[in-house]
Amino acid sequence: MRKSPMNLLLLNLAIADLLYLLAFTPFWLSMSVYGDGGWHFGDMFCPIARFFGNIFLVISILTYLAICIERYVAIVHPIAMHTSVWCTRSRVLVIAFGIWVFAMAYQFPYLVVFQVFDIPEKSI
Repeated sequence: MRKSPMNLLLLNLAIADLLYLLAFTPFWLSMSVYGDGGWHFGDMFCPIARFFGNIFLVISILTYLAICIERYVAIVHPIAMHTSVWCTRSRVLVIAFGIWVFAMAYQFPYLVVFQVFDIPEKSI
């Protein structure tokens, strides 16, 4: 595989999506097996699971945004794209690292403020 900037962004997207899938598959399976839609993993793990799920979601969205910006520059300014240092491998690595740091910083207040409530059964 060529180590082009686009491939690095696609790898970042693949890693974020894979981690999202691995983080939430056990929860989806337990809700499907039990069939009640309830949370079976304790009150402490609920905000942590949501925190990581939101991080991977934000990383995917921001990586899509970076891919769109890179493609825009490549299409609208093709000569400048190849002659400048705008989209080098090292810059894309810094952007990918920045995406991960921003996603964690963006979701950290959610982890601190999040509260778990029990909802009593309602009859309809």
